[in-house]
Order: sequence, then C-alpha cells, then structure tokens
Amino acid sequence: MEIITTDLSRFGSRELDMAIDLLKAYRYQLPEFLGRHLALHFDIHSGQVYLQDEDYNTGMLDNDQLKQYVVCEDCNKEGFLDDLDENGNKVFADDETCMYCHSHSK
Repeated sequence: MEIITTDLSRFGSRELDMAIDLLKAYRYQLPEFLGRHLALHFDIHSGQVYLQDEDYNTGMLDNDQLKQYVVCEDCNKEGFLDDLDENGNKVFADDETCMYCHSHSK
C-alpha cells in the first residue's frame, strides 16, 4: 500500500480541508519556490498534506503562510527553510542541508 498518495479519494475530511487551505494559500501567495507539475500529496502515515513540484520542492502551511518545507540530505532533519532554533539561529543552511551538517561537513 502506498504511504504517499495524490489520489483525492483517499483524503479524509481533515485532509481535504488542509488541501483547500493549501490551494487558497497557493492562489494568493504564489510562492516562487514551487515550480511546474505541482500536485497535492497526502502522507497517510504522518497525516501531512503538502504541495510538491516536479523537482520535489515542497510547500506546507505554517499557520496561514505557505512556506518551503525541507529535509536535510545528510541527517533527515525536517522543517521550514526559515525555521529558527531556541537561540534565534537559522536551522537550515539551504534547501538541502541543516546548519549542523553544513558546519560539520567542512
């Protein structure tokens, strides 16, 4: 069975509401980080609903803002590209690497 689906018939009421909110945010915010062949995705294990383009750029809602969601290629840390840690420092160096892995790879 698929863990991630784009089949709307597998989305429950909660996930459809999340999809509606995502599409409204996309319509009005038009984020530059999302490109062509954009699709809604639902991870049935985590319950997350998100937008993803052909290059795997991912957009999720953070409150009402559509933001770029990233995963560190080295340690799999997940979060929003603009996340800050408890000291106010950036968590991610870029859309592929967290600050910890970035600073320890040199």
